[in-house]
Amino acid sequence: MKIDGDQLTINYMKFFKPREKSFPIAGTTLELRNYHDDARFPSYYQLAVVINKKTKYVIDSREGFTKETLLSFMSAFSGATFYS
Repeated sequence: MKIDGDQLTINYMKFFKPREKSFPIAGTTLELRNYHDDARFPSYYQLAVVINKKTKYVIDSREGFTKETLLSFMSAFSGATFYS
């Protein structure tokens, strides 16, 4: 995940190929969600990229991201400046 100019860019792997998704920062909201589906398993976090009240992409702590990493990215995202 990175902030590149006025774009939020997410690099990920799908079917063993590197992929990239970009979203405009303007109009984009990040939501950190905490889930606890089953008492036998620990809770996990998801960072959702929301545009126009629709979830466009989800980053999951079960894929190796920590809560602290997700929070630090949210902090960097909220401090991002861009010019229209």
